[in-house]
Amino acid sequence: MRCRKNKSKLEKKRLWDFSRLLRATSWQILMSINIKACFHS
Repeated sequence: MRCRKNKSKLEKKRLWDFSRLLRATSWQILMSINIKACFHS
């Protein structure tokens, strides 16, 4: 029981880390697109 609980907690943390990483990468991509748009105009 305890093992399963710990596993779910670890999976939640991993999922949160992944979503945070995804958000950071998408933000960086968005910024690079904005910078490119500024240089082109």
